[in-house]
Amino acid sequence: MITCNIGLLCLEWRQVCDGIVQCDNGADEVGCHDFELQNCSSDEFQCRNSMCIPNEFLFDGTIDCMDSSDEQEVEMIRRIFGSCPTTTIWECDERLCRKDEFSCGDGQCIHWSNLIHHQYSCKNARDLAYQCEFQGFQTVANSICRQIGNGGLPSLRNSTSCSLGLRHLLVGSERKISWNHIITHCHDFIQYPEQPVLSPVLKMFYNKSRIVSFYAGQNFGLPLLKRTPDLICLNGTFICNGTLITSANGTCWSFESYLLFANLPFFPFSYLFCQMVKNELQNNLSRENSQPLIINSQSFICDEFFYPMAIRRINDGYIDCLFGEDEQNDQYNITLPYRYRCSDLSITQYVSYHLLGNGIEECADGSDELSNALNWHYFRCDTGEEYPCWVFRSAYIDNIDRVNSIQLSFHRYCDSVRDTRDGHDEKSCSQWVCPQDMHQCRTTGQCINKDDLCDGDFDCDNGEDELNCSVAKSRWIFEAQCNNTKEHFCITQHFLINQTLYRPCIDYWKAGDGQLDCIGGRDERNVFVCPDHTILGDRFLCDNATKCLSHTVICNGIIDCYDQTDELICFWTRHNCSRNYFPCYDNKTCIPDRCSPKYNCRNNEHLFWCPNPSEKLFNTSTASVSGIPTKSLANPKLHGYCNRGFYLWSG
Repeated sequence: MITCNIGLLCLEWRQVCDGIVQCDNGADEVGCHDFELQNCSSDEFQCRNSMCIPNEFLFDGTIDCMDSSDEQEVEMIRRIFGSCPTTTIWECDERLCRKDEFSCGDGQCIHWSNLIHHQYSCKNARDLAYQCEFQGFQTVANSICRQIGNGGLPSLRNSTSCSLGLRHLLVGSERKISWNHIITHCHDFIQYPEQPVLSPVLKMFYNKSRIVSFYAGQNFGLPLLKRTPDLICLNGTFICNGTLITSANGTCWSFESYLLFANLPFFPFSYLFCQMVKNELQNNLSRENSQPLIINSQSFICDEFFYPMAIRRINDGYIDCLFGEDEQNDQYNITLPYRYRCSDLSITQYVSYHLLGNGIEECADGSDELSNALNWHYFRCDTGEEYPCWVFRSAYIDNIDRVNSIQLSFHRYCDSVRDTRDGHDEKSCSQWVCPQDMHQCRTTGQCINKDDLCDGDFDCDNGEDELNCSVAKSRWIFEAQCNNTKEHFCITQHFLINQTLYRPCIDYWKAGDGQLDCIGGRDERNVFVCPDHTILGDRFLCDNATKCLSHTVICNGIIDCYDQTDELICFWTRHNCSRNYFPCYDNKTCIPDRCSPKYNCRNNEHLFWCPNPSEKLFNTSTASVSGIPTKSLANPKLHGYCNRGFYLWSG
């Protein structure tokens, strides 16, 4: 049994021995360094959480490490963990979250920074526990967020609780009564939640004068513009280097400054408290403030830590020191097994095998996602019998490092899909021989599926697969000006200047030649490489070919390019359309989502820069609530944060 004070939110078993001190007395990390520094035997693999498993279980498509560090982060694993909020399976029940994550208590893990900005909350809203009012919800019994209805808060009648009045006001309940209640019963700074939630030394305060002045004009029909606290303060008692230390004065930040801490790699406030009491807290937190690691043969100590960490954590692709000094570290030059060397040899950087192709660029040059050898996204270890699994396991099978010398599979050359960073796999294909069931592009020699002919997408680099096609019903009337046997639709600078003298068309052979002829780079969509090392595709290119924007920002009334071409390309008048609305050519109609089948313009001009409708469109929009961009929370109607048990659903 651990005696522990971490604030209102109870210590979860996944937070014990996670490398971050949560309890004010440090009880959650006592003795953990023995477990941290243990070494597995030669026939075993050591998981990120120090657990040992047989080498035979490594990269076999089945999770054996509780933190899943024995498997590549493939879509199958994401689906399993994605189901944790709604299903009860052992993978969720036994799952450990990473050091940079927060446990939702049911197997779901979210990035720790959501404790600050709540952009991607737990499905059960555990990250909002005791502070649901930040998002306009009510905190009811057991810290649960009530997302529907107004019956969760106690009545203000006969109450002298300052915080209760604030809670009513934050959710928009009885604003005038709440406002008067705050004036009568609250001090200048209102602590809410009334006790620390995330850490015993992290406290939040509202400025009474801001709230009172907002409704001074009796405008009670308006919601409070800012529901987040005004001040975040560090003070109280916490263990630092094995000694309990009390700081009465502490230090405070504005909420806007508090948001900046979300850029740190993991929950930092216990370490910041100890730095503060040592008068070492810097205003500009950066890696430059850190000191070199203290390294011996078995362990190292970060400058800001007290407990030692195992030497295997150096250069593994995970940041374990608050300022990242354990990564890109050239002090330690021993390469451990299961490490991929990033392509940029000017820096010392490695990532663990299981991070390859996970959609996140851990390497500074992005070579863990797309290298000059291959696209790691397509090199997937889904089941133990697959070739990629054998390559990943080869470090223990025959002590040969095949990952760092891997080459692209022969069948992925000249298939019209760019699989390497420099694109060499789609060049010099003129002598390529395509299978009989595929179509060969006449100019480039690339092989494409016959089903891709006339599908609305450029598959051949110059788009010749979209010539001589039957006219699609859903195309802009302006496109009819082009000769479909030899031209592509293209809005050029000349056309913008004079729509009478010039047509919005170019010869097809000008597409894919590396020369930008169309505004937005539409003619080079299959060959131009954006700064993120991926093909332009359906994105919009602007600002001297330095910026690639989502197709959703085109002609929405908001200038996203310095050269303004994202708005100028719609050369007609916007008339009275609001921001984020698309103006139809008729000077009358405004539609909110131009690529959605729900809305349309009479002449289909809204479709001129939309992805193929057969492809799935992802909604990446966010709303802003109280100054924090958020995703709308689902309403799971869950009672409590169940762990190792069953969910209880309300009727």
